[in-house]
This record gives sequence, C-alpha cells and structure tokens, in this order.
Amino acid sequence: MELLEIIKLIRTQKPALVQHALTVWEKDHPNQPEPLIETIKFADAALIGPALKLAARYHPVACAPFITQLFTNTDSKVRRLAVQAINEKMTATCQEALIDLLAKETDVFVLASAMNAAAKLHLDVVHLKPCLKHTDIRVRANAVRAAAVCSPQQIQEMLEPMLQDKALRVQNEALKSLAQFIPEDELEKLVYKRLQSENASTRAATAFITGELPLSMRLVFLMEALKDKDARVVSNAARSLCRIHDPLGVEAVVATYLHTAEQHLANTLLRQLKPEDRGIIVEQAEKIGKPGRISATQLSRIVAAAEFFSDWEPLLPWLMAAVDRDESEVRLQALRVVYLRLDFFRSNIERMLEKAQLSGNSPEIAMAHFIRWKSGITSELEKLKLMLFSGRKDDIAAVSDLLKTENSILARRLLEEASKRGIYIADTANTLPEKPIKLPEN
Repeated sequence: MELLEIIKLIRTQKPALVQHALTVWEKDHPNQPEPLIETIKFADAALIGPALKLAARYHPVACAPFITQLFTNTDSKVRRLAVQAINEKMTATCQEALIDLLAKETDVFVLASAMNAAAKLHLDVVHLKPCLKHTDIRVRANAVRAAAVCSPQQIQEMLEPMLQDKALRVQNEALKSLAQFIPEDELEKLVYKRLQSENASTRAATAFITGELPLSMRLVFLMEALKDKDARVVSNAARSLCRIHDPLGVEAVVATYLHTAEQHLANTLLRQLKPEDRGIIVEQAEKIGKPGRISATQLSRIVAAAEFFSDWEPLLPWLMAAVDRDESEVRLQALRVVYLRLDFFRSNIERMLEKAQLSGNSPEIAMAHFIRWKSGITSELEKLKLMLFSGRKDDIAAVSDLLKTENSILARRLLEEASKRGIYIADTANTLPEKPIKLPEN
C-alpha cells in the first residue's frame, strides 16, 4: 500500500481502519514518520495509542513535539497516553513540557504515569517532591521509584520518611529503592527493625519485599517471620520464600502449612507452593508419623495437597488412611479427591467408599452414591433421587450440592423436578449468615 493511501485511511478517523493503516505502515514504510504524526495530531484517545507506541519505537525525535502538545489536552486519557509514550530520546523536547505538566496536573492516573516518565528523563528531583506527599497511593509509590533514579545522592534523606507511609505499597517501594544504595549491614539492621515492629502491617510489608532485597540474611529473616503471630506476616513471608525457592525456606513453609492451627492461613500457604514442592510434603508427612495415626488436622492438610498437586500419587497412603478415619470431615474431603481422580480409583472404589456408606452421614452417603454413578453404575442415580425426594433436610442439601456441580442433562432434570415438587434447594454460593429469629411476644 502506498504512503498516501495509508494517510487517507488514517484521515477517516475510524479506529479499525487507523489500526490497519498503522500495521501496514510498520511493515512497508517504517522510515516515514508522517502517518504517525498525522494520527497523533487528532488527539483522540481512541486513535492515538498505537501511533504513540510506534512513535516511541521508530521516530521519537520527529514525533516528540507533537506528543508534547498532547500534555495540555483537555482529555486526561489523551494526556496519560502521551506521557506514557515518553522515552529518554525525547528528553530535549519533552523535559520542560513534562515539568510544566507536573506543576499543573490534577488527574492521579496522569500523575502516576508522569512519575515514570520523569525517571526516564532524569528530571531534577525537586519536581517530584510534591508527589511524594500526594494523597494517592499510586502517585506516591511511583514518585518513590522515580526519586531513586533521579537523585540517588539524596536517597536516604528523601525516602527514609516514606518507610512510615500509611500505604504498604509505598513502604515497599521505599525499602526496595533504599536497598540499592545503602550498605548491606545498614539494610540488614533496617529490615530487622521493621520485622520486629509492633505494627503488624509494617512487618507484613517488610516480609513481602524482603525476598527481593540483596540480603545474605534474607532467608533467616523470612523463616523467622513464619513464626509471627499475624497471619498476614506469615503469608507474605511464605510468598517470599517460595519465590526464592531455597530448599530450606520451602521446607519451613511446608512445616508451617502442616502445623498451623489457622485453616485459612493453611489454604493460603498451599497456594504458594510449586508442583516440585510436593516431594517436600511427602518427606515431612513421613516424619510426622504413620498415615493412620497422625492428627486429623495434619491428615486433612495432606489430603488437601493431594487435591492441589497434579503429581499426587505419592500421597496415596494418606488418602487411603483418610477414608478410614473416624472424623467425617476428613473422610468426605478424601472422597472429593477420589471423585476428582476417578479414573485412578475406578477398580478400587468399593474399598474407598465402605466407611462412608455406613457412616449415617448424609453428605458422605450422597458422595458415595454420586461417585458410583460417575464411575458408570447408573442405578446409583435412582438412590440419589430417593435421597433428594426423601423430605429429609440433610439428604436434600447433600444431594443438591453435588448435582449443582454436575453439568449434565440428568442432573439438571432432577433439580428441576425437585423444584416443581416444591423442594427448596438453597443456593450455597449466596447463602446469608444465619440470624436469630425474634419470636413475637405473647
């Protein structure tokens, strides 16, 4: 396509045609800046985004004067796109215009982007100071990063106060920026002091960022933080340790997962682990004791790991022990794993369902019938139907919860029939907390 044809398409100001024209331009005429300039002049947020990116890549100097004109546009999105397009090759043209924008801008999204641009152009740090005190967290956090680039000689003076910022994100940015310029022993003292703070939010923020700091002691600090009394600190320390992925650190996370009394924290820790960490869970589970003799809580955690990891078969002894436990919750949790791994257990289903079938517990009995049905025993659907239409509240809830997870015509028809018969099936996803009912006075 000829250059004039490309420009004609751009002048239609139709986003799809402009995008097509710029794609053709990049392929056939990347040495000619005119189509980019033509697009930028429209100052339309729906059109200029792709052109600005191409301008920064191919013709930053030629396009810079037209980009700076967008800094005063009435549309904040146009201003933000223009600021985001700035790079160091535009310094001579854009520097003064950016300083002027920083002095007048009120939109927080534009200001946050302008901080990044200020770092690229290495503006005098004096122009950033107001943004370090801005009410918006994003603006302050980006200002911290920019200050570290623009004025490393004043880094401690400017950023140490930001360690007390009310926003954890800003604290983290300040700590990460300071770490680039202060000696390791001073950084170590600073991190240790923050991890010992009485403020749990400060400890949590520090644990979150410590894994990214150039500290030889970071593993020790984070493993100690796993013992913190605040779940947020423990969760952030685990996240950092799993990102570092040192074997000692991962072992400490797994130990915390298996022994913490807080179930919500345990769920969070499990999600931090990587597929290759399954072996560490097996090792630590073996150290706790024989599968049939460990505590119900620890066995439940191992069963949860069998559900979480795709390479779960080494955890089979604990799963087998779980279906024989006296605790109904543990048995039901194990049966959910059996259902999810049905192809593996198909030849041994009856053995896995024995205790559940005799439990007298509606959720377990319903799960046993459900698993048999899904394994190919069609008569089990009739047993689920009998439970659903039994009139017993626990049976109805147990069966309906299972059928609602099943995307099949038979399951939907059963639920529809129950509804027609006036059987109320609660929507567990939207169940409100129970409140005491105030009875009328006599």
